[in-house]
Amino acid sequence: MSMDWSDYQQEAYYDYLANEFPKEMHEDSIRSYLGSNGDAIDARLNRLQGKAEELHRLSYYDDAVVNCATAIEITIKYFCVKPIVEGAFLSELWATQLSKWIVDVRPADQRRLLLGILKHWGIDIEAVELTEGRALWGTVTGHVLPNRQEFVHCGGALGKEDSELALSSLKAMREEVVGKIGERFGFTLKTTGKWSRIVRETETEGRSETRYTARDPFTS
Repeated sequence: MSMDWSDYQQEAYYDYLANEFPKEMHEDSIRSYLGSNGDAIDARLNRLQGKAEELHRLSYYDDAVVNCATAIEITIKYFCVKPIVEGAFLSELWATQLSKWIVDVRPADQRRLLLGILKHWGIDIEAVELTEGRALWGTVTGHVLPNRQEFVHCGGALGKEDSELALSSLKAMREEVVGKIGERFGFTLKTTGKWSRIVRETETEGRSETRYTARDPFTS
């Protein structure tokens, strides 16, 4: 199938988003966004993950997958996409649109966009594997999100393995992607357990602490 002008424009735009747009980021703004909003995002993800784990334990596998898929989409939007939009001083509309593109576009473009965003932070999401040996991103795009759509829109039945994959994918997204983002921008989550509080201690400068005013991106 030949490409028309609009296809070429779209391809060029995806290339820009993946390769050039992240270079325009202002890291202090990204750090401020994460420091102010990260705790509220984590609290919501904790709630969804906790519900999914409980639903899985009770054998409500369909609902467990729905909670995991929702949490993964929140992770992509609020921990991967919105920090970049904040760093480039763009609008809320841009954050929403970019998130939608990354989740909804065809798999090849989906990988290119998210990989382009994360590679500038030294994160190769395609190299992340689940404990089962499956590729994280391939499982998210090829199983978890389609399974959620199949259940929500078509009433398809999901089983225990579907729920286990969804939970494993969510945990890997948080640990291997969000955790690496935190490290990349100097957050001390393993020490403080919070995005809003960074604690460092060196031999030369001693102990230093940075605090951010907490905000809720879901209500602001």
